[in-house]
Amino acid sequence: MEELVIELNNIKKFYRKRNRVVKVINDISLKFKDDEILCLVGESGSGKTTLGKIIAGLIEPTEGEIRYNGKLLSQLKGKETKEIRRAIQMIHQDPFASLNPVRSVYQTLSTPLIYYKLAKDENDAKKRVLELLEVVDLTPPEDFIYKYPHQLSGGQRQRVAIARALTVNPKFIVADEPVSMVDASIKASIINTLKRIRREFKVGFLFITHDLALARLFGGDGKLGVMYTGRIVEYGLTDDIIENPKHPYTITLLSAVPEPDPVVTRSKKRIKLRSDDIPRLDNLPEGCHFHPRCPVFVEGKCDKELPKLEADGLNHYVACFTKDAREKMLGE
Repeated sequence: MEELVIELNNIKKFYRKRNRVVKVINDISLKFKDDEILCLVGESGSGKTTLGKIIAGLIEPTEGEIRYNGKLLSQLKGKETKEIRRAIQMIHQDPFASLNPVRSVYQTLSTPLIYYKLAKDENDAKKRVLELLEVVDLTPPEDFIYKYPHQLSGGQRQRVAIARALTVNPKFIVADEPVSMVDASIKASIINTLKRIRREFKVGFLFITHDLALARLFGGDGKLGVMYTGRIVEYGLTDDIIENPKHPYTITLLSAVPEPDPVVTRSKKRIKLRSDDIPRLDNLPEGCHFHPRCPVFVEGKCDKELPKLEADGLNHYVACFTKDAREKMLGE
């Protein structure tokens, strides 16, 4: 399979709720290759999962276009559509809902192998399933292959879901908060499994999370997009954004991340927002959507105009009119 280049151009996703329009995704453009990693962070309801499903081809955008290797998704047919479906896989957030409860681990993992003719026969399929279980650290694999989801823990179920995504040798994986519903004690273990898979299989990732610490742990060498009310408000290299945040929302998120040293955490400055209420997607404020909460908003500017995502340094983009937000908010 050739290198995969994914392009999103002016993507919007709106839903109608009675007489109102709910703007879940509002004008997002991205371009990345299958060997890259992009972490998306933001509060619940910011549109991260919806964007992930659009990239995976599970839902269609209301406006805008998606291109794979320069070809419009809407124009792909037959074999090309099948190849894209195979190239981009998704790991869903909820391991309790994403696995069919009446199908064993073997049935779940062997079905795509047989459908895509990646296994010659039942024996070959079983051999491949056992290999996949070892890849995701479900060992010994013979203890898991014929179990059903209700016989597995939450972490084990999520590992099966990861193995399912790997069955068809994908080029790119959309991981939607893959550790948010597992025990804290095994989060790091699953993250390490995903990092190893990324290295060994040379697969790209869209890693969706609300936790900036997890984003840095998994994708510190990749790119980071910060989402707020359906828009990307800051975008660039992960380490650069975390070390030098420029949007007030990103600065606020980082101020809430605990430090390893409890003394440092206690002395860390907390950002006081003007409001704790997140705007409703069916009633977004005029101007910058963050301005009702922003402590450094400029009256007559931020509440009237919607800032565009523009370059502010090398490979660093921010949608904000206040260029010295960090200094004002943290007193640096």
